[in-house]
Amino acid sequence: MGPAEPPDVADLHAALRDGLGQSPEVRLRLLRAWRASYPKSTHTDGVVTAIRMLEAQIEAAISAEEAPPAGLLSSFDPVRNVEAQRSLMMAVAIVDVAPLAAVRLLARRKGDPKWMTVPMTAVGLHHYSAPFPPRLLAEPGTLQYAIEAVQADGTVRAISASLMKPRALTVEAIPAGEAPAGPSHADFRVRYVDFNASGDGDDKYLQTEARFRYGVRFKMLHSVEAGVGLISGEGGTVADLAAGLPSDSTSVGYAFAALELEAAPLFGLGVRFIGGNRRSQEGSAASAKTGTQLHVRIGDDEATHLIAGFSIIESLGSRYFAEFNAKVTDRVPFTAAIEATNLPVSKDYGARGTGTLGWEATDWLTVHGEFGLNARTIKHYGYTLGGGLGFDWE
Repeated sequence: MGPAEPPDVADLHAALRDGLGQSPEVRLRLLRAWRASYPKSTHTDGVVTAIRMLEAQIEAAISAEEAPPAGLLSSFDPVRNVEAQRSLMMAVAIVDVAPLAAVRLLARRKGDPKWMTVPMTAVGLHHYSAPFPPRLLAEPGTLQYAIEAVQADGTVRAISASLMKPRALTVEAIPAGEAPAGPSHADFRVRYVDFNASGDGDDKYLQTEARFRYGVRFKMLHSVEAGVGLISGEGGTVADLAAGLPSDSTSVGYAFAALELEAAPLFGLGVRFIGGNRRSQEGSAASAKTGTQLHVRIGDDEATHLIAGFSIIESLGSRYFAEFNAKVTDRVPFTAAIEATNLPVSKDYGARGTGTLGWEATDWLTVHGEFGLNARTIKHYGYTLGGGLGFDWE
């Protein structure tokens, strides 16, 4: 058995062995780490030469990647600075000999190993645009981004920058007293829910609600909202209604206030406080009622996200719900929801499954339509119909 190798030689052999078959970037990282550990080794000069060769190889590959292929021309004005919490629209012009399969914006916070991919939308002949991810612009810092074009044959071409050599975007702190207004939203909805459509219409309710929501975006306080509503209907236990006993009628007018805290990126906790009056059939205020609602949100509330929670209102009942929100297309939002509830008279629980489809008629107006199926038992079932209007502005 020969003498043991010195530590610098043993570690150099290990770095070379680990780099076999790996990309130039991986081999460069291994050699740089060895040089940092053994700056005075007799082998350092040779390793420095190898490092420079790898750096030149990587730089040549980047230059070749950024060189536009024959037939592809692009025009892009780089963005280098933006204030925190501002919106930023990225735009690029690309001309190719054949139609492009896709154009996409890739962005991340510097140092983050994962890139966010945002499809860019065609906004005219050869022009594409996409919003920079809002959550990356929420806090000051340094971001990186690049734009890629995917040709019809699947070839990916870098436009102006690449993932190997992305552009930098500095998110600057907002000067004191100049924070932008948060997004505002208002909506009005009407919903008719029937749990016994094949019977005498004795298990149903009509709900109307108007709501205003303001995106505060101040530290953990994500948003606040307020609104009013009315639930009016009748119901009873499945057994009593099947036996022909009369249903109980109810009508509750209510108001509510709510807030949502963003406990972590893409994770919110919300609470709603409810107060109102239950009215008798003659319409006079009979008794005060209170309620509450709690929910969690997973995902960006201005993009795809999931909301799950529960609510309780005295004498009306409770509901446990989950809602998935996404966009079918750029102007068609969609919500799929399921819930277990004993509304409107706090008797037997039933299940509801609904789908809501919207159409963004303008940048500030959205029209909604809702349809669903409800059931308390296999023989005690009905439907949901609803609609509404939504308004958004900043």
